[in-house]
Amino acid sequence: MLPVGQRIYVVGDIHGRLNLLHAMHTAIDQIELSLADADSHELFLGDYVDRGPASAGVIEWLSAPSPQRGRICLRGNHEWLMQAYLRAPDGFEAWRAVGGGDTLVSYGIDRRIWADRSSRTRTWREFQLAFPQRHQAFLAGLLSFHQIGDYLFVHAGLRPGLPLGQQSELDMLWIRSDFLDSDAEFGMMVVHGHSPARDVEFRHNRIGVDTGAYATSVLSCVMLERDQAMVIQVRPEGVA
Repeated sequence: MLPVGQRIYVVGDIHGRLNLLHAMHTAIDQIELSLADADSHELFLGDYVDRGPASAGVIEWLSAPSPQRGRICLRGNHEWLMQAYLRAPDGFEAWRAVGGGDTLVSYGIDRRIWADRSSRTRTWREFQLAFPQRHQAFLAGLLSFHQIGDYLFVHAGLRPGLPLGQQSELDMLWIRSDFLDSDAEFGMMVVHGHSPARDVEFRHNRIGVDTGAYATSVLSCVMLERDQAMVIQVRPEGVA
């Protein structure tokens, strides 16, 4: 349960779909107009970049101040890979395998350059020059998890059987079946993204919010208030 007076909009993996992020923001604005005043926050579960066409635009939007509501942003495994590449060029192949090339294009890096293995150092240097300081600060400030009331928000999930203080960041970014298939109680409701499903998943121990927006064109959100949950879904044209 959330504390009285708090309302959280939990948004799943965006993956470069700026059009869906805009549609979701508009939908949340409309819902807020119909509800009683509350301390409202948007919480994003990570994976803002890769695969979709507008990763740079997504980070630009998320890194800007939010005048309407508080904003909490978690780190996803795709941001983790991008940060690794920003530190050293040898991280490129791992990032490219999950859509990092699409992110490079969104920052103005010519596809012909990064696709050429002989241009790896050039690609890395051009990306560092093209990557704004505000975007670097945004990545550095991303959280591994966030807890409010009886809810624990994390990108991928938790390792069953371990207390929160012993959870590894890699598990919180990457875990799948060991978490998804577990009936373990975690002492709180875990709200996560990372593992796409056809619809928002409600289980006794977790809520999965990732509906594969980059491929399905459906971005999902769960609004939480006290012990209530409401699903919001948008397509490029508006509310689904």
